Amino acid sequence: MLTEEMLDHAATDRRSSGDKIFASGQILLEIEVDYNGKSVVECTWSAVVGVIGDWSIYHSGYFQLGIMRAVNINQTSGESLDPEVAQTAAYGRKIYDDNLIQKLVPCTEGAFKRYRF
Repeated sequence: MLTEEMLDHAATDRRSSGDKIFASGQILLEIEVDYNGKSVVECTWSAVVGVIGDWSIYHSGYFQLGIMRAVNINQTSGESLDPEVAQTAAYGRKIYDDNLIQKLVPCTEGAFKRYRF
């Protein structure tokens, strides 16, 4: 379970490096594609913690549907990341649904208050 202490520790470690991915996975997500309806797509999600101890979760659903164009990521941090996870964290769409956020990354009430909406 994600706690405020974990966020504080991650922020201290990352002051000069920017956001850091701390969790990721795959999920089926219903996405609004146009005015006519929605589509269900399997996509990647990436949770990141920022330099001030806030955090957010992004998804790749629009990449999977071809609505957004994927970009190449030039990794210079030396971290070994799945390119799709890194791309999702950098260019994905933010998740705003409270229940989905808590399902993907279970967290304390204090940690949830730091979610970057």
